[in-house]
Amino acid sequence: MTFSQNDCVTSEHLKSQLSRLNQELISYQIIDRQGISRAEVRDVYYDANNELNLLIKITEIDDKISLRRLEYQDICKIDLANKLILINLSYQEIENLPLYQSVPPHLKEALNESPLYNDCEMNPAHNDYNQKSNEPEVYQIPLLEEKLEVTKQRQKVGEVVVHKQVETRIVKVPIRREKLIVKRIGKNPEKLTEVVIAEGKICGFKYEELNDNNNLHITKSSFLDLPTAQELLEALTHLSSAANAKVRLEIVTNCSEHQVEHQDICDRYQNS
Repeated sequence: MTFSQNDCVTSEHLKSQLSRLNQELISYQIIDRQGISRAEVRDVYYDANNELNLLIKITEIDDKISLRRLEYQDICKIDLANKLILINLSYQEIENLPLYQSVPPHLKEALNESPLYNDCEMNPAHNDYNQKSNEPEVYQIPLLEEKLEVTKQRQKVGEVVVHKQVETRIVKVPIRREKLIVKRIGKNPEKLTEVVIAEGKICGFKYEELNDNNNLHITKSSFLDLPTAQELLEALTHLSSAANAKVRLEIVTNCSEHQVEHQDICDRYQNS
């Protein structure tokens, strides 16, 4: 793989790429000026000028602790598709890059042999030696969503017919009356008095108006004037069943004074 100076991108564009990718650059391969893969990115960190630098490990000679600091000025291009970073340095210049050590040299050997250190490598981008800027990075992330469009369509599936039906059935219903009875007890018992405390009704008939053999069959007429009502009653008296018939009058008037007169007459015949 070879590249020329024409492959290099602008400094501002490169800074923007590095800031956006950040930790995603770890494991990217470093390609030198001759187009040969020489090292691998192991971590990133920010220097005192808040510039992002890469910590790389030379594939052939560096161990897990010996990381070299690659400044962004030496980077020409970042190949995102192949995870490659093209730099304008030769292999000898890569070997001469400054070492980055975040632990004292006398502890390097002990840490290199520690299983915990081998499994969890350093993250100098977050240690006490390298402080990131407090200024937050702002990204614009487009939000996508799916919306369900609901449509309605009327469709005739059948017809129904609604009608009213009245059913009548003759039922014998018991009717009850409760009485309070006062009796004298002793040698000569005697019923002194009785008081009705509750009395049921059925179709407007009281308990005392019915007997054990009553079957109620009620006939109604429309509202009539008095002469016509008189003729109706006269016609009923000539029927053979007139002896078993009872009549209850319901008088409607549009005057309260007439209502009182009519009620007085009805009470007079009711008590007779």
